Amino acid sequence: MHIHGMIVIADGSHFGGTLHKPVESDTDGMKTAQDTVTKLCDTLLMLKKQ
Repeated sequence: MHIHGMIVIADGSHFGGTLHKPVESDTDGMKTAQDTVTKLCDTLLMLKKQ
């Protein structure tokens, strides 16, 4: 999504990521954060190929 010059990246099923303490036990939050980073990397690779 492109808004006012920004590229907004989410994990594909949630909007952003929320983690609870202790982080190690928050499997949903960690998966959301990990999936968001994966989408970020995918987007950067697409931009690099342009």
